Amino acid sequence: MAKLTLESLFGNEYIDYNCPKCNHEIKIRFGEVLHDGNSIECPNCRVKIEFTHPQETKNAINNMSRALNDLEKSLKSLEKTLKRFDK
Repeated sequence: MAKLTLESLFGNEYIDYNCPKCNHEIKIRFGEVLHDGNSIECPNCRVKIEFTHPQETKNAINNMSRALNDLEKSLKSLEKTLKRFDK
């Protein structure tokens, strides 16, 4: 089983974002803005857009990552239990 992370689950999903300078709608991958400090360039006006998340967002990302780790551990435990029933 592949490791469960926000990026593995949603990293290739596209979201709509409007350039803060020219308001051009940009389709960007979730994985491009997930991590603090990542940046993109507006294809219309060429402004560099850096993503800096507020602390609440950072906390939410950390909480979701921990929850995915817990889920992965539970699924592995379930898999072991089911294998015992197969014997």
